[in-house]
Amino acid sequence: LPAYAPNLNLIERLWKFMKKHIKRNRFYATFEQFVTAIQSFFASLSEYADALATLMVENFEILTCG
Repeated sequence: LPAYAPNLNLIERLWKFMKKHIKRNRFYATFEQFVTAIQSFFASLSEYADALATLMVENFEILTCG
């Protein structure tokens, strides 16, 4: 494995999904508004259950050499 592999790290997939929903084409005038948006996202994770289920699956393939 490489030293850093964000696609293999499940939490990195969640952060990417969160950023897509929180930051894309949005401007927050204050830091408090930004924090509130993040808190609202995590409070409503159940709304994204289907999308998250596809992201959080470990799709690894074992290769044998030799």
